[in-house]
Amino acid sequence: MRGTISATLTPEAYAIYEQWSKKREASANISRAMTESFARENLLTAIKAQRDIYRRRSGSFKRLIEEIDAGLYHNPEEILKHMIRVFEKHPFMGEEQSTLEEF
Repeated sequence: MRGTISATLTPEAYAIYEQWSKKREASANISRAMTESFARENLLTAIKAQRDIYRRRSGSFKRLIEEIDAGLYHNPEEILKHMIRVFEKHPFMGEEQSTLEEF
């Protein structure tokens, strides 16, 4: 569906629009710029969500390391059990993949 819009452009954007108009490419370029900008913003949102997932995961491992250094865990089986909990709580490619698909 095609539509006509009315917009107030910044001086910089208007200078670009004038160049595009001379080549009769303004409408196509404005449409492309809007869709690319929308896609870029959605990707940025997904990347921020992934960043937060990595931060939570690395925070969990950092706390585990601090607890090991503090002497709370002594045997490897106990440490492995806590590592598995971190992986279960923050699985690799679980939430990351869904955020890319969601956005």
